[in-house]
Amino acid sequence: EQSPYMDDVPVMSAISWKSTPVKNNINTYCNSTATDADNTTIGSVTGTRFVNGIFKGNVTWTSVANGTTESLPFAHTNYTAGDKINCTFQAKSGTSYSNKVASTLQTVIAKIFGRVTNAAGTGVASAKVYVIKTDDNTLFSTNTTNSTGYWWVVSSAKMNFSTLSFLPTNRSLGT
Repeated sequence: EQSPYMDDVPVMSAISWKSTPVKNNINTYCNSTATDADNTTIGSVTGTRFVNGIFKGNVTWTSVANGTTESLPFAHTNYTAGDKINCTFQAKSGTSYSNKVASTLQTVIAKIFGRVTNAAGTGVASAKVYVIKTDDNTLFSTNTTNSTGYWWVVSSAKMNFSTLSFLPTNRSLGT
């Protein structure tokens, strides 16, 4: 029988991500669930962010209900394509600390997109878009627009947009 003065150690679940792969222009977050065998309120849960192995801040939630999933936000302004991001979570209940769980390392990818339009400004469906590297005139990618004229390119490398050109040229570039 457990002493009434002892507190069970809380447990943090494996971390999940909002979506993978993480894109350079979209906010994301990682999640973990805190549980305690005492079925009591957990004193606190702390989530910590890292970009390229460098501490980028943490968030601490207090009086966390048993079984609550906490979501640690990552603003897209804090990372760019090619960066590696991850997070950790740890809970504290009374004087007991949980295991510190770490997420998988996520490599941020670049996602650029644009829209091919006609003279009236209407999106052109099924248009071919060629993305060319202007520094050596080689083809970076070939894409086909969707039903509303949008297209996209995904890359795991940092992208210098000044070294890319787009054909056809009647396109608007997203972020």
